[in-house]
Amino acid sequence: MRRVKILLFGSCNRLKNRIQFENIPSGQRYLTSIIEAMRDNRKLKVAYQSYWSEPATFELDAYLVKIFKQRWYVIGKSDRVRIYALDRIQHLEVLADTFVMPAGFDPEAYFYKSYGIIANDDVPVEKVILKVNSDQSKYIRALPLHHSQQETETTEEYSVFEYRIKPTFDFQQEILSQGSNVEVLSPGWFRNTLKKETSEMNGLYGEML
Repeated sequence: MRRVKILLFGSCNRLKNRIQFENIPSGQRYLTSIIEAMRDNRKLKVAYQSYWSEPATFELDAYLVKIFKQRWYVIGKSDRVRIYALDRIQHLEVLADTFVMPAGFDPEAYFYKSYGIIANDDVPVEKVILKVNSDQSKYIRALPLHHSQQETETTEEYSVFEYRIKPTFDFQQEILSQGSNVEVLSPGWFRNTLKKETSEMNGLYGEML
């Protein structure tokens, strides 16, 4: 992998118009400062505007950064460990005060049972079973939705995949993005959640007048 990266970036000057990367505009203004603060275990003072609540200013111990669907996020402790989107940061200041990384915090393990950026402790890990048509199965087989993915049944028409995962909102949205190619078989509550969502979507695209 390292050799591939060296070859790729070493060729960028000559091939810059022929190698395309995803544009990730969100939050790059503060990314360097956050990474430098993480390196030195420096506290951050953050002014933050959530989509769902009033603006807030707080101190943050930044533990790790993560990118998901063209957005940068920082995970760290304010009043408790939370996840913050960099594109919702209004102002950021690196403080002189330092913090100590908690011995029990494992960045790799934090999202191990999750898909995406939601690592909700209130959502238990469950066995999720998906039925995927044969064409889409090729893509999911080549690029698993989650590291726990196991293919338990394969036919000419479809495959069945099982996961040990927290079926959070991010995972729900990923399945919905697959359209009719993917069907949730279990757990029942998760199937019903997607059934309700698709029913509401169907209402939006009802018969045209």
